[in-house]
Amino acid sequence: MILKFIQLSIYPIFKSALPRFAYGISYPLSLLFLTILTWYCGLVGVTLYAALIPFAVLMVYFAYMREYDLESLRGNLSWDVVFLLLFIAMLEVRYLNPSVSYGEKLMDHAFLVSIVNNPVVSPADPWYAGGVLDVYYYLGHWMFGAIGAILGIKSTVVFNLILPTVFANMGVALFACGRLLLKRYHWLPVLTLFLVNPAFVWYLALGSPLTSVMWDSTRTIENCITEYPLFSMLWGDPHAHVIAMFNQLLFIFLLMLVYLKWHDLSSRGRILLAIALALSRGSMPLMNTWDVLVYAPLMLLFAVITGLKECRAGIAESACGAQGTGSADGAGGVVHWFTALIRNIPMLVFIG
Repeated sequence: MILKFIQLSIYPIFKSALPRFAYGISYPLSLLFLTILTWYCGLVGVTLYAALIPFAVLMVYFAYMREYDLESLRGNLSWDVVFLLLFIAMLEVRYLNPSVSYGEKLMDHAFLVSIVNNPVVSPADPWYAGGVLDVYYYLGHWMFGAIGAILGIKSTVVFNLILPTVFANMGVALFACGRLLLKRYHWLPVLTLFLVNPAFVWYLALGSPLTSVMWDSTRTIENCITEYPLFSMLWGDPHAHVIAMFNQLLFIFLLMLVYLKWHDLSSRGRILLAIALALSRGSMPLMNTWDVLVYAPLMLLFAVITGLKECRAGIAESACGAQGTGSADGAGGVVHWFTALIRNIPMLVFIG
């Protein structure tokens, strides 16, 4: 219920600016917003319940403004269906095997116990009495430990709700990519969650026992782990890199949205999109630090190519206007290009 509550509370903020995607991306974005708010509450020593106040205020305000009309909610039902189906599917997997007694689940559960029992920043080190958890990226575990602390849920229950929540948010982000890139069959990108790597198919074709195929397919390179999302979900270790997958997919979607739709967005839409990107990118170092090595350069690349695309669009528009008057020349083209570049510097700086 808390996931739906925070999602609905921020959805109207994005509704007018990003009407086709606001409802869906509010699922992962609201989770990131709650995480940051609870983290700062833990940092300054304020009760985590205070993090719910902004969401409650927003929901009351938007309800008063009649933003939650039945027709709008019904039109966005497909997002809820995607989220709910994937959540239930992974919850069933965890129901069949809820144990935390093998693999590295004990480590992940230890982080959760530390946060649920005493949600402060930095969390207590579960192995070193008197120490703090400042040697490992823990924001993903904080995300769910804080929710568990707010709701008063046992850490073992929270543990088994992590992967269903991550899996469902990954599906929503992929569904958003489908709606952005495809005219039909928007659900196709969601199927990537169920793909295996080529090694899985190879071992299966060789007749290897099914019980070993899954594990062997993630050890195809010596001294390396070549996991894929389906393995990570079925294996059941909610490591930092597994929790971070939903944020990675959200970030990729936002970058594509910037490139494809920036020119069509209003000023308010651009600001909201830039804030969403900043939140997603800013969460990476504490959630899974290694992601920054890939996504920070990717973000800069998209900022540059989007800026250049906007510059070219500005030149084309200026040239069309000048063509009617017969005053277009080379010097004018340079001036228009420079003007378009200056116009897009704030976007490049903020997103980059």
